[in-house]
Amino acid sequence: MRPTRSPLTSPALSMDRLEVRTNKGSAPLISPRNRSEFLALLRERCPQADIVA
Repeated sequence: MRPTRSPLTSPALSMDRLEVRTNKGSAPLISPRNRSEFLALLRERCPQADIVA
């Protein structure tokens, strides 16, 4: 997971997005309402995840 501000993909109201890369090669962009809370929960539930934030 890494931060991105790419306007080219994923329509969203926010340009402050996170790119989620999966083992299957997909990379959807998301814009969680509370970014810090989302990342904290992700680290807790997926400690093996590579999170660049």
